[in-house]
Amino acid sequence: MLITFLILVIVGVLGLTILVVDVRRLRRGKLAAAKKQLERQSGVTDTLAAYARNDEIVRYDCGHEYAKSFGFDFYGERRGVIGEHAEKREKCGDCLLAEIGPRLIRCCRCGCAIMPGQAVAAYDDDGSFKKAWSTVMPGGGCVIGCMRMDCCPSGGFFVGHWSSQGVRSAFGGHMNAIALVMATGKPVVVNIQDGEAEVTILRADDDGKKENESK
Repeated sequence: MLITFLILVIVGVLGLTILVVDVRRLRRGKLAAAKKQLERQSGVTDTLAAYARNDEIVRYDCGHEYAKSFGFDFYGERRGVIGEHAEKREKCGDCLLAEIGPRLIRCCRCGCAIMPGQAVAAYDDDGSFKKAWSTVMPGGGCVIGCMRMDCCPSGGFFVGHWSSQGVRSAFGGHMNAIALVMATGKPVVVNIQDGEAEVTILRADDDGKKENESK
Protein backbone atom coordinates (compact mmCIF):
# COMPACT_ATOMS: atom_id res chain seq x y z
CA MET A 1 0.00 0.00 0.00
CA LEU A 2 2.81 2.35 0.93
CA ILE A 3 4.70 1.50 -2.25
CA THR A 4 1.61 2.22 -4.36
CA PHE A 5 1.15 5.55 -2.61
CA LEU A 6 4.80 6.49 -3.20
CA ILE A 7 4.52 5.56 -6.88
CA LEU A 8 1.42 7.74 -7.25
CA VAL A 9 3.20 10.65 -5.53
CA ILE A 10 6.24 10.30 -7.81
CA VAL A 11 4.06 10.10 -10.94
CA GLY A 12 2.13 13.16 -9.79
CA VAL A 13 5.29 15.14 -9.14
CA LEU A 14 6.74 14.15 -12.51
CA GLY A 15 3.50 15.10 -14.26
CA LEU A 16 3.42 18.49 -12.53
CA THR A 17 7.07 19.07 -13.41
CA ILE A 18 6.43 18.26 -17.09
CA LEU A 19 3.39 20.58 -17.10
CA VAL A 20 5.41 23.43 -15.57
CA VAL A 21 8.21 22.89 -18.11
CA ASP A 22 5.70 22.86 -21.00
CA VAL A 23 4.04 26.04 -19.75
CA ARG A 24 7.41 27.75 -19.41
CA ARG A 25 8.43 26.54 -22.87
CA LEU A 26 5.17 27.84 -24.32
CA ARG A 27 5.63 31.16 -22.55
CA ARG A 28 9.20 31.45 -23.85
CA GLY A 29 7.95 30.66 -27.36
CA LYS A 30 5.30 33.37 -27.15
CA LEU A 31 7.83 35.87 -25.78
CA ALA A 32 10.29 35.01 -28.56
CA ALA A 33 7.59 35.49 -31.22
CA ALA A 34 6.55 38.81 -29.67
CA LYS A 35 10.19 39.92 -29.57
CA LYS A 36 10.65 39.09 -33.26
CA GLN A 37 7.55 41.05 -34.15
CA LEU A 38 8.77 44.04 -32.14
CA GLU A 39 12.16 43.82 -33.87
CA ARG A 40 10.43 43.79 -37.24
CA GLN A 41 8.25 46.73 -36.27
CA SER A 42 11.28 48.68 -35.05
CA GLY A 43 12.66 48.55 -38.60
CA VAL A 44 9.35 49.60 -40.16
CA THR A 45 9.09 53.17 -41.46
CA ASP A 46 6.57 55.20 -43.43
CA THR A 47 9.02 55.57 -46.31
CA LEU A 48 7.88 54.60 -49.80
CA ALA A 49 10.64 55.64 -52.18
CA ALA A 50 13.06 54.66 -54.93
CA TYR A 51 16.80 54.89 -54.34
CA ALA A 52 19.96 54.71 -56.46
CA ARG A 53 22.17 51.64 -56.12
CA ASN A 54 25.07 53.04 -58.14
CA ASP A 55 26.37 56.39 -59.40
CA GLU A 56 25.98 55.80 -63.15
CA ILE A 57 23.19 57.85 -64.71
CA VAL A 58 21.33 56.72 -67.84
CA ARG A 59 18.28 57.91 -69.77
CA TYR A 60 15.12 55.81 -69.59
CA ASP A 61 12.32 55.48 -72.15
CA CYS A 62 10.09 57.52 -69.86
CA GLY A 63 12.37 60.48 -70.68
CA HIS A 64 13.98 60.77 -67.25
CA GLU A 65 17.63 60.42 -66.31
CA TYR A 66 18.12 58.12 -63.34
CA ALA A 67 20.60 55.70 -61.77
CA LYS A 68 21.38 52.69 -63.95
CA SER A 69 20.73 50.40 -60.97
CA PHE A 70 18.06 51.29 -58.43
CA GLY A 71 15.81 49.74 -55.83
CA PHE A 72 12.84 50.56 -53.63
CA ASP A 73 12.29 51.16 -49.95
CA PHE A 74 8.87 49.78 -49.04
CA TYR A 75 8.24 50.87 -45.46
CA GLY A 76 11.67 49.77 -44.28
CA GLU A 77 12.07 46.72 -46.52
CA ARG A 78 14.38 47.13 -49.49
CA ARG A 79 13.63 45.59 -52.87
CA GLY A 80 15.82 45.52 -55.98
CA VAL A 81 14.82 45.50 -59.64
CA ILE A 82 15.58 42.38 -61.67
CA GLY A 83 14.81 40.80 -65.03
CA GLU A 84 13.63 42.63 -68.14
CA HIS A 85 12.75 45.81 -66.26
CA ALA A 86 16.39 46.19 -65.22
CA GLU A 87 17.64 45.67 -68.79
CA LYS A 88 15.02 47.38 -70.98
CA ARG A 89 15.12 50.64 -69.01
CA GLU A 90 11.55 51.49 -69.87
CA LYS A 91 10.87 53.36 -66.64
CA CYS A 92 13.06 55.11 -64.10
CA GLY A 93 12.78 54.46 -60.38
CA ASP A 94 10.31 57.27 -59.75
CA CYS A 95 8.01 56.29 -62.62
CA LEU A 96 8.10 52.63 -61.63
CA LEU A 97 7.34 53.54 -58.02
CA ALA A 98 4.36 55.60 -59.17
CA GLU A 99 3.07 52.46 -60.90
CA ILE A 100 3.79 49.99 -58.10
CA GLY A 101 3.06 52.13 -55.03
CA PRO A 102 -0.73 52.36 -55.37
CA ARG A 103 -0.96 48.56 -55.54
CA LEU A 104 0.73 48.06 -52.18
CA ILE A 105 -1.00 47.81 -48.84
CA ARG A 106 0.45 47.33 -45.35
CA CYS A 107 0.10 44.47 -42.92
CA CYS A 108 -2.22 45.48 -40.07
CA ARG A 109 0.08 43.74 -37.58
CA CYS A 110 3.67 44.59 -38.58
CA GLY A 111 3.24 47.46 -41.06
CA CYS A 112 5.33 45.80 -43.78
CA ALA A 113 4.33 45.98 -47.43
CA ILE A 114 2.01 43.47 -49.05
CA MET A 115 2.36 43.22 -52.84
CA PRO A 116 -0.18 41.95 -55.36
CA GLY A 117 0.03 38.18 -55.62
CA GLN A 118 1.07 37.66 -52.00
CA ALA A 119 -0.95 35.49 -49.62
CA VAL A 120 -2.80 37.44 -46.92
CA ALA A 121 -4.58 36.85 -43.62
CA ALA A 122 -7.88 38.30 -42.36
CA TYR A 123 -8.42 39.39 -38.75
CA ASP A 124 -11.49 40.70 -36.97
CA ASP A 125 -11.35 44.49 -36.93
CA ASP A 126 -11.56 44.84 -33.17
CA GLY A 127 -9.88 48.25 -33.03
CA SER A 128 -6.56 46.92 -31.76
CA PHE A 129 -4.72 47.38 -35.05
CA LYS A 130 -2.98 50.56 -36.13
CA LYS A 131 -5.39 52.42 -38.42
CA ALA A 132 -2.61 53.75 -40.65
CA TRP A 133 -1.60 50.16 -41.46
CA SER A 134 -5.06 48.66 -41.77
CA THR A 135 -6.83 47.87 -45.03
CA VAL A 136 -10.45 46.95 -44.37
CA MET A 137 -12.00 44.25 -46.52
CA PRO A 138 -15.13 45.21 -48.50
CA GLY A 139 -18.18 45.18 -46.26
CA GLY A 140 -16.07 45.88 -43.17
CA GLY A 141 -15.44 43.68 -40.19
CA CYS A 142 -12.02 42.37 -41.20
CA VAL A 143 -8.58 43.87 -41.78
CA ILE A 144 -5.75 42.42 -43.85
CA GLY A 145 -2.41 41.14 -42.60
CA CYS A 146 0.62 39.45 -44.13
CA MET A 147 1.58 35.79 -43.88
CA ARG A 148 5.09 36.38 -42.53
CA MET A 149 6.07 33.88 -39.86
CA ASP A 150 6.13 36.52 -37.11
CA CYS A 151 2.58 37.64 -37.91
CA CYS A 152 0.76 34.45 -38.86
CA PRO A 153 2.90 31.43 -37.89
CA SER A 154 0.10 28.86 -38.04
CA GLY A 155 -1.46 30.02 -41.30
CA GLY A 156 -4.88 29.71 -39.72
CA PHE A 157 -5.93 33.24 -40.66
CA PHE A 158 -5.15 32.75 -44.36
CA VAL A 159 -7.97 34.24 -46.44
CA GLY A 160 -6.63 34.45 -50.00
CA HIS A 161 -4.27 36.59 -52.09
CA TRP A 162 -3.97 40.33 -52.48
CA SER A 163 -4.49 41.80 -55.95
CA SER A 164 -4.96 45.22 -57.52
CA GLN A 165 -8.72 44.59 -57.31
CA GLY A 166 -8.62 43.58 -53.66
CA VAL A 167 -8.49 40.19 -51.96
CA ARG A 168 -8.94 37.11 -54.14
CA SER A 169 -10.75 35.01 -51.55
CA ALA A 170 -9.71 31.38 -51.15
CA PHE A 171 -12.88 30.31 -49.34
CA GLY A 172 -15.45 32.97 -50.24
CA GLY A 173 -16.08 36.35 -48.64
CA HIS A 174 -14.22 37.10 -45.41
CA MET A 175 -13.88 33.42 -44.49
CA ASN A 176 -10.38 32.51 -43.36
CA ALA A 177 -9.04 29.01 -42.78
CA ILE A 178 -9.81 28.85 -39.06
CA ALA A 179 -13.34 30.18 -39.57
CA LEU A 180 -13.94 27.50 -42.21
CA VAL A 181 -12.75 24.80 -39.79
CA MET A 182 -15.12 26.10 -37.11
CA ALA A 183 -18.01 26.32 -39.56
CA THR A 184 -17.58 22.84 -41.04
CA GLY A 185 -15.84 20.91 -38.28
CA LYS A 186 -13.45 19.55 -40.91
CA PRO A 187 -9.72 20.15 -41.42
CA VAL A 188 -8.68 22.57 -44.15
CA VAL A 189 -5.79 21.70 -46.44
CA VAL A 190 -4.83 24.57 -48.71
CA ASN A 191 -1.72 25.91 -50.45
CA ILE A 192 -0.98 29.29 -48.90
CA GLN A 193 2.01 30.06 -51.11
CA ASP A 194 2.03 33.34 -52.97
CA GLY A 195 0.00 33.19 -56.15
CA GLU A 196 0.88 34.55 -59.55
CA ALA A 197 2.45 37.91 -58.83
CA GLU A 198 1.31 41.06 -60.58
CA VAL A 199 4.61 42.68 -59.59
CA THR A 200 7.34 40.29 -60.71
CA ILE A 201 10.27 42.69 -60.85
CA LEU A 202 11.25 42.75 -57.21
CA ARG A 203 13.53 40.77 -54.95
CA ALA A 204 14.96 41.31 -51.49
CA ASP A 205 17.66 43.98 -51.39
CA ASP A 206 18.57 44.08 -47.73
CA ASP A 207 22.22 45.07 -48.01
CA GLY A 208 21.60 48.29 -49.92
CA LYS A 209 25.07 48.12 -51.46
CA LYS A 210 25.78 50.18 -54.52
CA GLU A 211 26.24 47.87 -57.46
CA ASN A 212 25.66 47.70 -61.19
CA GLU A 213 23.39 44.79 -62.04
CA SER A 214 22.64 45.51 -65.70
CA LYS A 215 25.24 45.89 -68.41
